[in-house]
Amino acid sequence: MADGDVIAEYVRELEASLRRAGRPTEPLVEEARAHLHEDAARIAAAEGCGEAEAARRAVARFGGVGEVVRAVRRNTPIAAAPLARIASAAVLLVLVWEVFDAIRGGDLWPPSGEDLWLTFVAELAVVSVVLWRAVRGARVPAWLGPALAANGALGLALFVAEMVVNARLPSWPIISVSRAGSFTPLWLAMAVQGAAGLRALRQQATQVGQPSFPVELQPPG
Repeated sequence: MADGDVIAEYVRELEASLRRAGRPTEPLVEEARAHLHEDAARIAAAEGCGEAEAARRAVARFGGVGEVVRAVRRNTPIAAAPLARIASAAVLLVLVWEVFDAIRGGDLWPPSGEDLWLTFVAELAVVSVVLWRAVRGARVPAWLGPALAANGALGLALFVAEMVVNARLPSWPIISVSRAGSFTPLWLAMAVQGAAGLRALRQQATQVGQPSFPVELQPPG
């Protein structure tokens, strides 16, 4: 097996393990790939071995995938990425249910704002999908942070407003308890998604340009 094959196989396994552990893959994976190739070249020059053997030694010195992932967990704060993914999934599920319920009932809520409501649903769906991809290592668009902040603030405000309405005006004719209450999970999911998503993006941003692996797991030299 060639130098690149040994290292590429290790990096693929590391990337998959980091995803399963709920940790961002970048810049961790690129750093690992660069370190391994550099160390393999040094080993080949210093010890006079072939490329494949040098790659195997570099991988062994770097540490097993499980060891690296455990070290990343120890040296990073509790990740907000898993909570952001769960909240995004919750938003999408509630949206699907609301749209299905509206279609089944033959109307869309609110009755005089179908276009606005559909635009709102589409925006939430796009933000949820993009956030899901971003916390798994995909590129983060510049608009995602402001959108999360706005959606989170709106969700929190609507959630608090519904709690007040349900507590003080249970028979208010404009918003019934049953109708208002059915949107409470959406507002709550939006608030959690906004807070967790922004925290996850900040955690990823602070890792850029910094060593992502513990010193003891980095190749020497």
